[in-house]
Amino acid sequence: MQNSGFLIATVVAVVVTLTWSTPLKFDENFPVDTSILIYRLPSTVIPNHYDLELVPLFTPDQEFTFTGQLNISISVVALTNVIIVHSANLNINQSATTLYNVANETFVAIATQTYDENREFWILSFTENLPLGNYRLYFSFGGELLTDMRGLYRSSYQIGNETRWLVATQFQATSARRAFPCFDEPGLKATFSVRLAHFTNQTALSNMPNISTSDADATIGGRVWTQFETTSVMSTYLLAFVISDFEKLSSEDGFFAIWSRSEAVDTGSWALETSQACYQVCLNILGEDPWPKIDQVAIPDFSAGAMENWGLITYRERLLLWQDGESSTTARETISSIISHEFAHIWFGNLVSPKWWDHLWFNEGFASFLEYRVPSLTTWIWRYAERAITDQQLPALITDSLETTRPMTNPVGSPDSIWSSFDNIAYAKSACVIRMLNRVMREDLFELALRNYLNQTAFGIFEPSELWEQMQIVADSNSALQNHMPIATIMESWTEQAGFPLVTVLRNYSTTVVAFSQERFFMNRNSPTADPEAQRWWIPITVALGTNPTRCNSAFIQPDWLRAQDKAIMMNGFANDTWVIANCQGIGFYRTNYDTQNWRMLIDYLKSTDYDQINAINRAILVDDSLNLARAGYIDYSIALDLLSYITNDLDFIVWRAAITDIRYLNTILVSSENYVSWQGFLHSLISNVTETLGWVPNTADDHPTRIHREQVLNLACQIDYPGARSAAESLFDLWITNPQLNPVDPDLRSVVYCWGVKTVPETTWDIMWNRFLTASLATEENLLLRGLACTENPEIIEKYLRLSITPNSGIRSQDTYTVFSAILNSGQNNVDILLNFIENYTADIAEFYGGMGDVNNMLISIAGRITNQQQLEKLQEVTSSEALGASSAVIQRTLQTANVNLEWISNYEPLIEEWLSEQGFISDSTAAPVVTTLPPDVETTTLESGAPILTSSLFLISSFVAMAMSNYVIT
Repeated sequence: MQNSGFLIATVVAVVVTLTWSTPLKFDENFPVDTSILIYRLPSTVIPNHYDLELVPLFTPDQEFTFTGQLNISISVVALTNVIIVHSANLNINQSATTLYNVANETFVAIATQTYDENREFWILSFTENLPLGNYRLYFSFGGELLTDMRGLYRSSYQIGNETRWLVATQFQATSARRAFPCFDEPGLKATFSVRLAHFTNQTALSNMPNISTSDADATIGGRVWTQFETTSVMSTYLLAFVISDFEKLSSEDGFFAIWSRSEAVDTGSWALETSQACYQVCLNILGEDPWPKIDQVAIPDFSAGAMENWGLITYRERLLLWQDGESSTTARETISSIISHEFAHIWFGNLVSPKWWDHLWFNEGFASFLEYRVPSLTTWIWRYAERAITDQQLPALITDSLETTRPMTNPVGSPDSIWSSFDNIAYAKSACVIRMLNRVMREDLFELALRNYLNQTAFGIFEPSELWEQMQIVADSNSALQNHMPIATIMESWTEQAGFPLVTVLRNYSTTVVAFSQERFFMNRNSPTADPEAQRWWIPITVALGTNPTRCNSAFIQPDWLRAQDKAIMMNGFANDTWVIANCQGIGFYRTNYDTQNWRMLIDYLKSTDYDQINAINRAILVDDSLNLARAGYIDYSIALDLLSYITNDLDFIVWRAAITDIRYLNTILVSSENYVSWQGFLHSLISNVTETLGWVPNTADDHPTRIHREQVLNLACQIDYPGARSAAESLFDLWITNPQLNPVDPDLRSVVYCWGVKTVPETTWDIMWNRFLTASLATEENLLLRGLACTENPEIIEKYLRLSITPNSGIRSQDTYTVFSAILNSGQNNVDILLNFIENYTADIAEFYGGMGDVNNMLISIAGRITNQQQLEKLQEVTSSEALGASSAVIQRTLQTANVNLEWISNYEPLIEEWLSEQGFISDSTAAPVVTTLPPDVETTTLESGAPILTSSLFLISSFVAMAMSNYVIT
């Protein structure tokens, strides 16, 4: 046994009760101001190494606590009379705290120890400034093992009637301080030596391999100590521990291991297989990984989807475990993409880390980019390169079109503000901006520059200028960009300002000149604070013409540039009797609008038999751009709906993946229309061909995209009540309810069948499905059942389900409670009223279960996005204004504004859509009653915001621009 230098006399540490102080007023060595900097630790002291021992006590006869001891090797690098570390929910034994001066081998007297609860600062003050040099700071501490899935926490699972306990960690972003006192900022990197106590029937895991396990130690209740190798330099949020009785499935060389409950260990095979393939691709792209092993653990209770702890990656069970014949194709590919995301963090976040969370986009943007890039290379048939556009870029454009969006580089201070930055901007938009640079440089050169940067900065701190410098060096040496193209300036136009551009393509049809102009795109463009001219970007312009429609299909397309200093540029050489498309393959993160004549030529071409000469990505973008331009009032809905009509004959998976998202939005917001049945008729005409082609019977010869395509199309078919769709789902559901072993539902149809089959069943049948959820042992199946149960139309059952979701030990894990709310909200328009009543009647219970009002406020904002009539708005106003809720004025304002925007959109645009439906012959003389529609339970709740109408489709262009050519390119 290796001696750690600690002496443990008892299991329970002596704890001194503290008097909580008001925030400390520091002297001139640590000035405090009112900016976000008050949440940052002073730069006077830096950590070098942590020596940490922990004794978690989590057997049923104990109080679920932990004790620990810690030596931190620190350096005082500037004069100071205070040392500040982070601490949260810890009981620190003040009398045991010491500071040892390494140089003169003496202990330094500590004058006071105080706690700033607001900033989670543990503050040691001294009577004099500390001499510069090295010190050792010692703490003895303890805390509770809670079930909140933050810091060091406890989780459990069942084997028969027996509850098995384990402990796990989730430290990102600011929860390492909940496990031990530390300098809990990503830029304050150090090495870690860890020793964990556990029973002999348990396995302790940490970031590094273990190097020794002691004999049983009576002073810690007969537990043993497992000592781990010292880590390389890394951030505190990447440290991790798991103590459990899990079993593993390992690769032949032992480098990879998948850990899980013993009964689930065989379901780790796919994760093990895909891990090896994805990791090799990461090595090829990014270079060496210095870590000696990768353990991946499926945790029963886990708040994040997955966490990239270096060498010990933790996951929700359903994102790591997959069973052939029982789990869906969607679940299978999700596991590969999540593993790719977490592996990418080895280089982006772990090897090179942000100094502070304002550059979170470096971590999550690159990981999200590689989340699609890596599977596109390991399993190209999945079409992940194209799906990066439909699944990342198009949703990110919605998020970033709101006035409430933020820049990628985002100043943050408090833990709450840090958490709020883990959003679609940090993940999806950042990935798209990175992908844009990847495509305009050329993928091989981009990856070369990344390797150079990572080699240069390994174990260091991310500075954007250093990354752009490496990109510039490689680009210049290989003539990857036109001369004088400043990559730093280009990228800062995307990372440092919010929103994105709308590129408008206007043509003079009497010449061959085309103008490309830019402005900021706003979904709510009539807002008095929405200024489209206040920002400019460096925008890559790529185009194809009707005379050469496949020009957009090349692996590399040299772009022209609309610069930040340009309102517009001119190009010539465009044939004036055919269409033009910009933004080939969605290389640029922007939307494109065209003059009416160009739109009409595109529509005619898409409705011809040659439509597939335009690649699937650009066809998907045309559908999505047109519908969102119409939604925001930039073009008439007649253009968007005419274009959408073409997909009747387009069966492509990618095109439909984009179209379905836009159709669901319109279907939800038009549900209360008196002509909803006519809208349904239009959708039936769109979906008929693809639905009948795919059918309800999977074929063993179906490829991967086809199986996912069938699932998404049939979900939509049921949602819009396509003839025969709901009855088909009900028939399969009835057979499954009767005998699931004899009549299993194909895994790729279960999301459809569970939702639409349970819709109208009696409570006794719902209870059968509920009990199958309670006894399911496979997490992917649990998730499908959990969401499917929300689809019932019975208000009493819905309320029962909502109450179960906030009842401890009901069988619904705390990580899944919000999923129940979200699935119910999505599963029927009538549920808006049920949910509002639930929040009104159970406000206190919801707040107690969730630990505050934050989630209640989020629920209200989500509900507001589903408001489609005045009665619902009045109920929302009643609930938000109640004293029991106590919502802030900001929450009330945002909630009501969201709902009002929906009603304003309906008032202004519903008549235009009805006019178009009438012109197309979908509205008859008789008026049908509205039909309540439902979204499938796998659709995430989003806040719907849209602009008031701008009904003209004419677009501004200074006529003199057409008369002069600012550039002289010939497009072929």
